[in-house]
Amino acid sequence: MTRDLSDTQVPKLKQQLLAQILKEMKISGISQGEIGRRLDLQRTNVNMALKMKTKPKLDQLVRIANCIGLRIELSATKK
Repeated sequence: MTRDLSDTQVPKLKQQLLAQILKEMKISGISQGEIGRRLDLQRTNVNMALKMKTKPKLDQLVRIANCIGLRIELSATKK
């Protein structure tokens, strides 16, 4: 039985990406307000995405990651 990628792996990818974003924010001293300024978003929207209150889409987290200098790499391997 094959499961849809969104059912199994996307939530895990989001959690891993979020952890890296939060780590980089802490190391770099970048605030949610600064991310909002860079992406033309309100700080409250950034906060809700980073706390997973709004179930952000993967592309939203990728945009946040990119704006703080993280490069996203994805690889696939055969089982």
